[in-house]
Amino acid sequence: HLAANGRAFLRNTTLSSTGRYVYGININSDNATVELENVSISATGTIGGTGVWLPALGTSLKAKNFSIHTSDIGIDNRAGQVTLEDGSITTQNTNGYALYVSREFGSSATVKTKNVQIETFGHSGVGALTRASGAEIHLEDSSITTHGENAYGLFASGFNSKLTTRNTSITTEGETAH
Repeated sequence: HLAANGRAFLRNTTLSSTGRYVYGININSDNATVELENVSISATGTIGGTGVWLPALGTSLKAKNFSIHTSDIGIDNRAGQVTLEDGSITTQNTNGYALYVSREFGSSATVKTKNVQIETFGHSGVGALTRASGAEIHLEDSSITTHGENAYGLFASGFNSKLTTRNTSITTEGETAH
């Protein structure tokens, strides 16, 4: 856990967490920054496994050459800025969201990807979801594949939430997948 305005840089690292309500990385202090390079994160909770959580104001995550494997949520961003390049995010469980951006606290929350492969396996999984005004995801040169029933590749919810793609493929499999 970083202090306010804290900064962490992880390179050539593997992080693994298991149990109930686990996080690979919890960026939960105002204006804290985490940079990842060649990092693998596994967060497989029996209930609630999240790869990276950004609930505090002004937080940021920059990841390059990364993999995130979770039971539930890959990246849960509520008030930060996330930049992802050359990586993968995989979720396993029902209602698993690879990218979840929901602006909270009156600030913006964004995710920008370049060359990121996203895959969900659970029933009602979502590759990329924005919720509420000020929430934004931009996917570039990336891909999303969902495998579960009633799954969504892309889902934008709430007035003025934004979800854009460029040179990105979306594939959904499973009964009533969208």
